[in-house]
Amino acid sequence: MMRLATPFAALLVSLLPVGCGSIEYGPSEPRQREAPRVARVDVPVTRVEGAVSCGGQQRLRIDDQVLDGSDGPAVQASGQCVVEISESIVRGQPAVVVSGQAQVVLVECRIEGDLVSQGQGQIHTHGSRHRGQVLRAAY
Repeated sequence: MMRLATPFAALLVSLLPVGCGSIEYGPSEPRQREAPRVARVDVPVTRVEGAVSCGGQQRLRIDDQVLDGSDGPAVQASGQCVVEISESIVRGQPAVVVSGQAQVVLVECRIEGDLVSQGQGQIHTHGSRHRGQVLRAAY
């Protein structure tokens, strides 16, 4: 049998059969979180002047517009209405009011005013700039 010169060498020899385990390296950049998936509205683009109102089962898609509600809401959605607005300016007081089970999706918009959702209504913003409050009222 071989005689080891130091106690450290003996410890090292006893650890060799066990091994050190494995080292796992992660990605160098943190993973980006996926945005919540919202059903894409497959309808023709709507051109608007002023404010927008929808209700019932309506579906609207609005691109590159200025929605101005002045002293009232720029977008008002109720029932099961779905509105998708992209690359637009949405301003009013409040800017958006959603009630019932309606959904409003704002993608890369400039929003000036409060976002108000009531009941099960939902407002989603993706890449938008917002100046105002987000208010939720349940009934």
